[in-house]
Amino acid sequence: MHPPPAVSRTASRALRPRTRRRAPTRGGGRRKVQSLTQARSAGNTRIPAGSSTAKNRSHLDSHTAKSFGHRTGRLVLCADFATAGATRVGARNNGTGGRAMLNRDHSPSPEGFAEVVRSLFAEPDLRATLQRIVDLAVTTVPGCDYAGVSLLESRSSLQTPVCTHDIVRRSDELQLRLGEGPSLDSMWKGTYVYLPDLTASTRWPKYAAEAAKLPIGSLLSFRLFTARETLGVLILYAARPQAFKEQAHEVGVIYSAQAASALAANRHIANLNRALDTRETIGQAQGILMERHHMTAEQAWERLREASQNLNVKLAELAEKITLTGEDPTAAPD
Repeated sequence: MHPPPAVSRTASRALRPRTRRRAPTRGGGRRKVQSLTQARSAGNTRIPAGSSTAKNRSHLDSHTAKSFGHRTGRLVLCADFATAGATRVGARNNGTGGRAMLNRDHSPSPEGFAEVVRSLFAEPDLRATLQRIVDLAVTTVPGCDYAGVSLLESRSSLQTPVCTHDIVRRSDELQLRLGEGPSLDSMWKGTYVYLPDLTASTRWPKYAAEAAKLPIGSLLSFRLFTARETLGVLILYAARPQAFKEQAHEVGVIYSAQAASALAANRHIANLNRALDTRETIGQAQGILMERHHMTAEQAWERLREASQNLNVKLAELAEKITLTGEDPTAAPD
């Protein structure tokens, strides 16, 4: 065998895998990135204003937030992460169950918005869920001063069971009386209505003339709906004109969708509970008839059903009467 050919020193250098040298950092570049990570996780850490760490954090956080929004193409709820950190205040919020994550002048941080959504689904009944929706709307949507929910009672009627201020109720009463206004348009004509300046509006002349007497400068209205049904309207008011910026529109769209989902889920649970209660009551009435008339469960059911049709009374009401009074409306008259 012949020995391998000799390789010159220059050629051997060319054949070696190149390793990338790390350029030395000035001013602790790695420390800046670590402080950004720690700032995101700590949230409540206070950094003295004017310090180099505070300047680095503000610059890097703003750059990261802008890059995130550009890279993913998704909605960024907060202008930058520095703002998100500033909105974590130690005061109590309306119903979030912990420290408030929101600020009236800014959109909620991603963490804050997640906490808001979770709290919407935490209430045990419909009334409490509605109240939570309007309370959190004021602290979640930038610029909002008052909020209310109007529910669809019939094909042509809306009712406002909850609101954060009587101004909302008075505005809704005006719309129902005059037959025009933002809530009605959101319900019947579209999903979203924005009125930047009530005094300059010609869209609803009758409503605008009457509502000008109220401390309302601008408003946003969102239809509350799911894939299966329309539930009502969430309407947000501001005392000053032009109070709702683009940020408020984006947050309002997302918040109203989450509110509609929470409202629909609560209604579904309530319907299931009523169905279970009704089934239990009917079962008890069947048992009474079975014992009294020595019949089978199927015979007792048929007797209840026939009596409901003959008396033009709902089956659940008939069963409840039997269980409460012991009377037997299914028995033939003497």
